[in-house]
Amino acid sequence: MNEDINRKRLNDLEDNIRQDLDMLKEYEDKERYETDPRHKAKYRQEIKRQHESLTHNQEEYDELRRQMTPEELQNVTDLLQQKNAKLDKIQKLLPPIWNIPQHQNPNFTGRKGILAGLRLALTSGEPAAWKQAITGMGGVGKTQLTVEYIYRHKADYRVIWWVRSEESATIAADYASLAVDLNLPEKDFEDQTEIAKAVKRWLEHNPDWLLIFDNAQDPSGIRNYLPQGGAGHVIITSRNPLWGSVAKLLPAPIFDRAESIEFLCKRTGQEDKKAADALADELGDLPLALEQAGAYIETT
Repeated sequence: MNEDINRKRLNDLEDNIRQDLDMLKEYEDKERYETDPRHKAKYRQEIKRQHESLTHNQEEYDELRRQMTPEELQNVTDLLQQKNAKLDKIQKLLPPIWNIPQHQNPNFTGRKGILAGLRLALTSGEPAAWKQAITGMGGVGKTQLTVEYIYRHKADYRVIWWVRSEESATIAADYASLAVDLNLPEKDFEDQTEIAKAVKRWLEHNPDWLLIFDNAQDPSGIRNYLPQGGAGHVIITSRNPLWGSVAKLLPAPIFDRAESIEFLCKRTGQEDKKAADALADELGDLPLALEQAGAYIETT
């Protein structure tokens, strides 16, 4: 009797996996995601469903493994491996969900130590290190640092979302937009507080995301929006240095002189390092001031 029951369970499991494999053929074409971006949220929901289905398949398989021989399970073993490999392949084809408002700066210069430290901290696995606050005075290049980090590591994230954090209204609006791209059931709620809670729940239960709270004023302004966990990263940029209660601090200094000279030569297309040195000294090695001066020189 048990053998018959197990055989039926095995047959049902094999049928379910084959049906899923047939459905997944529809998602293997990268052009679908590039030419039909309106449906990327729908595709993501289906891939999420397939991952959940794979988990259930594996649980059923593990139960059957205790009662059946490897030879009897061989077909299903092979099919599970195929399904897992296919889902990994499709996951890599999906374009990331992102709303980064700036292109990568072709004149970005230096900052190697800060960028390396940021990456090391975010991926260290240390408690609270997955939240980093880049702090410094205006014009020091906090936002440019963050943009450069994003473009260098965008392949490591499935969701990269820029949150305008000057005030609560813009934070709520950007969370509402993320809910739409994630295709959350709550995306059409009128109450943005409830939408924000739904986004937080998603972040706390899903991996490979990066949130940027740009130009945040103080911890109290974003505390209610910060995920309490999850397998993602948070970068905060702020002039306020008092972020120790919610994130690890990463102060952003002005350029050192070598960075200033390199930047000015790259920005202006000129090679007079002595003149660049003098100008950097006059401007105090402040990145924003150097950018403005470089733009002026380029156009005169």
